[in-house]
Amino acid sequence: MAAAAPTVRVTVAPGRTVYHGPVGHPFRAGDALEIPADHAAALLASGHVRAELPAAEAPAETPASPA
Repeated sequence: MAAAAPTVRVTVAPGRTVYHGPVGHPFRAGDALEIPADHAAALLASGHVRAELPAAEAPAETPASPA
């Protein structure tokens, strides 16, 4: 049994649509998906997707100040 190829979680960039999978389902701007790392590298280089930060590395939201 072959080892599974590594995957990367990415988010579709604004103004872009990515088609992935055997049915060609469209993923639109803001949608998150997991794709093979080599495919992600090509889409990242072309600006179609953005790398998604793991929750621990995501910037903390600042609470709204009371008015």
